[in-house]
This record gives sequence, C-alpha cells and structure tokens, in this order.
Amino acid sequence: MDMPFQTSTRPGFAEKLRIPLLVVLAGAFLIPLVAHIHIGLFNRYLADDYCVANEVRSKGVRGAVSFWYLNWHGSILFDLFASLGGLLPPRLVRFWPAFALTTLTGLLSWAVWQSRPAWRRWDRILVSVVLAEMTLAVLLDGPPEMTPQAVYWLDGALRYLAPQLFLVAYIGVVFHAQGLARARRRQWAWCGVAGVLAMSAGLFSETHMAAQITGLVLASLACACFVPAARRMTVIVFLIAGVGGSMLALLVTVVAPGTMVRQGLFPDPPGMLDTGLWTLGYTRDYLVEVAGRTPWNLVLTTVVPALLAWLVGDLGNARDREQSTRPPGQPWLLVIPFITVVALAATFAPTAWAASSFPPVRSLLVSQVVLFGGLATWSYLLGQSTRAHMRPQHVYRLRPPLVVALLLVTIWPLGIGWRTFALRAEANAYARTWESFDQQLREARTQGINAVRVPAPENFAGLEVVGPDTAHWVNGCVSAFYGVSVTGYPPPPVPNAVDLQVMDAVGVDVGGIAIITDSWVRQTYAEPGGTLSVTVRWLPRMRTEVPHRVFIDLNDSTGRSIAQHTTAIAEGAYNTTVWTPGRPFLATYTIGIPKQAEPTGNARLILGLYDESTLQRLPWEARGGARAHGLADVRISTSGCGPSTDNRVAASRRMDANIENAVTRRFVDDALVGPLQIEARVYESVVSLCDDDTSGDERERAVEMARQVDGVVDVVDLMR
Repeated sequence: MDMPFQTSTRPGFAEKLRIPLLVVLAGAFLIPLVAHIHIGLFNRYLADDYCVANEVRSKGVRGAVSFWYLNWHGSILFDLFASLGGLLPPRLVRFWPAFALTTLTGLLSWAVWQSRPAWRRWDRILVSVVLAEMTLAVLLDGPPEMTPQAVYWLDGALRYLAPQLFLVAYIGVVFHAQGLARARRRQWAWCGVAGVLAMSAGLFSETHMAAQITGLVLASLACACFVPAARRMTVIVFLIAGVGGSMLALLVTVVAPGTMVRQGLFPDPPGMLDTGLWTLGYTRDYLVEVAGRTPWNLVLTTVVPALLAWLVGDLGNARDREQSTRPPGQPWLLVIPFITVVALAATFAPTAWAASSFPPVRSLLVSQVVLFGGLATWSYLLGQSTRAHMRPQHVYRLRPPLVVALLLVTIWPLGIGWRTFALRAEANAYARTWESFDQQLREARTQGINAVRVPAPENFAGLEVVGPDTAHWVNGCVSAFYGVSVTGYPPPPVPNAVDLQVMDAVGVDVGGIAIITDSWVRQTYAEPGGTLSVTVRWLPRMRTEVPHRVFIDLNDSTGRSIAQHTTAIAEGAYNTTVWTPGRPFLATYTIGIPKQAEPTGNARLILGLYDESTLQRLPWEARGGARAHGLADVRISTSGCGPSTDNRVAASRRMDANIENAVTRRFVDDALVGPLQIEARVYESVVSLCDDDTSGDERERAVEMARQVDGVVDVVDLMR
C-alpha cells in the first residue's frame, strides 16, 4: 500500500532559490526594455511628425483632429494624441519610448497579477513581472525596422504602441472585476470602464482594431461554451462590453470621410475570396519570417512560462493546494491557439483589403503582440495543467532541474539587450545630425535666409527623409515647420563595429576642429605608378566659417615628399561648415604614386586639413600612443611582395607586424643574409620573402631563419 506523500516543513535547496531566481529573471528580462528606452532617448522628429505639428500649430488641436478625420482616416484618438504631441517642443519626443514602455510594463504586470498566476504573495508579484517583461522583450524583437518605427518614432508609436496600453488596461479590468462578484454596482461600473478602454484601443489603428474585435468575439463564444455556469455571466458581460466598445470604434472609423478619401488613393478593393486568400498568404509569410529570424523567441516563449508555472506551483501544504488556482480545462489549451491564429490573420486583413499588399513593417508590432501574447498565455496554462496532474513528489523532484533551466534562460534576454544596445552608435549619430540640422535651420530663419541645403538626418527606422526635391512631401512639411525652404543630402556613413575591427587607433588632433580617431591603409605595399588607399574615421569637434579640404602627403623617412594630393572631405557638399560635431563618419581617400618613385621600406603617410581660402594647413598633433610622424608606414616596392589588399582586423595586423620585425632582426644579424636586400612581408602569420638577386644557398638560409621565428605558420619563397 502506497503511503500518502508528506511534504517537509523544511524547504529544500531549490525551494529556497525560488524567490532569488525570480528576482534574477525579472532583472534579466528588464535589460532589453532598458536598452529600448536608452535607444529611444536619441529619438527626434521624423517624417510625419513635422506634418502633424504644422497642422496643430496652424489649426489648433480641435481643428487638426477635424482636418485628419475629414481628409485622411477615422483613427480619431490617434489624431488627438498626435496633435497634442505636436504642441510639445521636438526635443521632448525622446522621452516618449521611456514613458510608453514603462507604463506598458507596469500595466501588463498588473493585468497578469490580476489573473492570479500564483497564490503566494511574492510568487504572484514576481511571476507577473517576469511574464510581462518577457512578453514585451520578445514582441519588440521584431524585424530590424519594426521597433524603430513602432516604438521610437512618435507617429508610429502612437498608432501601434499606444493602443496596447488601453488593451492591456482593459484585460486587467476584466480580471479585476472577477473578484467583485458580491459588489454588483461596482461590477457594472467596471464594465463601463472596460467598454471605454476597448473603444479607445480601437480608435488608434485599423490593424489593431481588426485583431481586437476578432479576439474578443472568439473569446466571448469560447467563454459561453467552456466557462462554468457560476462565473459565465460575469466574464461574458465584460467581454461583450469590450466587443461593443470595439464595434463602436469600428463604426466611427468606417463613417469617417477621411477613410474614403484615403481609400481613393489605392486600387479598388478585391473581393472577399481574394482578400481571404491574401490574408492567409501574408499570415503564412509572417510566421515563416519569424521562425527563420528568431526561432529561439518562439521556442522559449512556449517553454519559459510553463517552467514558471511549475516553479511556483502551490503544492507545499494542504491549505495551499485547496486555495490554488483551479487548473484550466483541456478545451482552453486548444481554444487559445485557435484564437491566436485567427486574430493573427486579422492583423493582415485590413491592408489585404484596402491596399492589396503586405502591411507596413511598423504595423507588425500588433502581429507580434497577438502571437507572443497568445504563446505566453497558452504556455503558462499548459504548465499549470500539467503540474496539477502530476504527483506532488514528482513536482518537487523536478524543481532542481527547473531552477537550472531557468538560470540558463537569463542568457536569452541578455542577447536581445546586447543587439539593441548595438544600435547606440547609429542612434547617437542620428540625434547629433538632427540637432545640427535643427540648429542650422533655426539660424537660417533668424538670419532671413529663404533656402538652405544641409545634411539631412538619416535614420535607421527606414523612413523617408529630407532630400534634394523641394516638392517631396517630407521637404514640404519640414520647410513649413521651420519657415525655410529646405533640401538635404545624406551625410557620410557612420562606422560600425565591423569597420572598426580592421582599423588602427591613431588619435590625431587636426587643428582643434576634428580628430582622426582610426585609420586603415588598404594596401600592404604600393608600386611606383600605382595608388594607395586610406580610410579614416573622422570625429568633428566644431564647425568652421570657411570650408576646409583634405591634404594627403607621402614622404620618405627624411621628410622628402614622394607624392601629394588634395581632395574634398567627403562626397557632395559635406565639409567643415556643415558637418555635425560629435558625429563620427568614414571617408576614403586615394593618392597616386609617381612612376619614378624610388623603393623604400618606410614611407610615411600624413593626412590633414587646410583652409581653402588661405591654403594654410591646420596643426597636426599626435595624441596618446599615436604615431608622431604619420598615420602609417608604407612600403614602396617593385617586387610586388605580399598581398595587394589588407583586410585583416587591427589585432591581426599588429601580430603580423611583430612577426615581420622579428624576421627582419634575424636577417640583419646574420652574416650571409644580412648584406642582402630581402623583403619580408607577413600576412595571417605567413611570411613572404622577396628579392631579385639571391643565390640558392642564400634563399635556403633565409627560409630556414624565417621558419624559426615564433608564430610563423608558413614561409613563401618568392626570391629569385
């Protein structure tokens, strides 16, 4: 006869680690959200933000909302919030991502807490926070341009992120009201609040509204079938309130004159069959893209909530088991995936019908919310269900490996956060370019200048920017905002981590107006009559009143000039009068080697700036460990010894240089090889030896000596 399972009054090691583990998970999943908030602080005005600001400043909030409702779309709450945002100074939009993500995290944690994922107080709080942070972290990890357009960009965020705030608040209200069964008046008051929240969420975006109506209708039908009779009416009343509010939002949107105006810009809508087929096709394409781009997000969102349900299961004593949440019925484990898939397809239906195309990337935020929100919910219910059907002793035996598995999970959000923080250089460059752009246009208006041409702020969101065409809609909105006719051109590219890997740090101050922080000489040698290419990373420190140009000198070891060249700082009109202080950029320059140039092993490459009007060169000062005599030493040779291009990272070049110096020192000290002019070149630890006048014994001796140097992988004999 089996003895009943008795739990110990002393918690085991895994039980003691439960709360610390949940705290660690909460901290780990917070990192991606902090990264998004940090990158969002570099946000400024983009594209439509200027157009919205122009309307609200000329017509007022009420007039602007009416204008958009009559002439563009029926998303009236989006227009209201966008118009209110247009009254704020442009620099304040940087704080929107921080406000939105902090508020959404708090609301989602509260909504999950209201669903009672666990009964013990700290378990309930921490699990709610972890599930909320995890869901937000994965749904924001979408296609590269989705989060910049739907979170950082004010206009896109108000359309697609803002409705999630109202939807999550609605879900929290529905769960909260289930605990007010004895307070009927308060329940009806909360029911009204739920309807208003659902309607508000639907008045931001047609895409969100379609998914919301679909999900709420299906949830209402499912509750009518599967919720116990004692609780059925309480749940269904709140769901019907949500459906009613959503349908009212749909009515407001459909009857808007602007909806018809905007629809007139697209071809006639397809039939219902074609719309359905395209919707299914777009849904399939999206799922395939997610599975191919971030398969781990799908796997871990399906697994981690279930592991959390197992970890915090209230199986410690009889009283806890009596109070623990009743495990969900099996139908819900089938209903939730069905609702998720159908609601996901609904996010693609509006553009399939209205534009016969895949939706813009920013609207995929709604699809991400549906997909990962549904997965996380299903996974946690699955964990509760399977845990409830397990014997308590089996659950306790599984808790130690659960702790280990969840500790390993912390690596996942760290990776997401790292990828997000990697956008900092590009985001910072955009912010600095925008501030310079804004300052120059305000100065032009103050000085009475009617038209200006300046570097336009680029953006990694993939939105349209100010260009050379004054008739372009972005140019028109920006020109109206500043009161100056504006045209723009792209600034030089910002270096990324891959670029910097192949560059050597040099730290050269050029006249106090710029620093050459890094350089890369592409060729390992140059032949007389050939060319030499060098890429530098400029870091402007200040603008100048007159433009400057670049000079490139190639001198021998005595300072005698071998070649000289002058050129513009960058392609187009980007120069010291308009460049952006603090924004680094890459520029590549080429200098020709005269045919009569004599071979030398240590030609010195110098690059700097000079004043176009006076031709006076700016002082050139090496800082820190930089070379005092130039950016790099160049070998001019007729032998063609070694590769013609150098794509090694800087660390590899330094290691090869050490090997080359060691080989050269050995040759100098040797009686047979020392008097010869053997050229040694090292690439990826392979030594190439070149000389046009050597004997067989001399070649054998040189090869043997080169092989004796530490680190040499192979020796290539090119001597004759």
